[in-house]
Amino acid sequence: MPPVMSKWDLVKDGAWSAAFLRGLYGGEPNDGIPASNRVGTIEVPSLFVCGGEDDAILCSRDYSKKSGEFVENADYEYFEVACGHDLLSCGKDDETEKVVLKLIEHVERNSE
Repeated sequence: MPPVMSKWDLVKDGAWSAAFLRGLYGGEPNDGIPASNRVGTIEVPSLFVCGGEDDAILCSRDYSKKSGEFVENADYEYFEVACGHDLLSCGKDDETEKVVLKLIEHVERNSE
């Protein structure tokens, strides 16, 4: 389970909408809880593209970077770009281009 941030931490990071929802629905801040049981194993080539500036998914955190541990008998790649949540229109053309090129490379490398 990902961490729960306080509404004040969210405001400090500029996540105003998330801070409003935290204030509305509550929730005790915590550091998150790592998975303790495997739900299943991924056996297909996987590409995890992460927006390092994403304040919603927090995919650049250590617990997210361990996703590759659940991919067995297949390629796994973690790829981080300087974008937020919307990787294909993050306002930085060079970063968006990196995402598109990485996706094309992944599909071509893993196509039969």
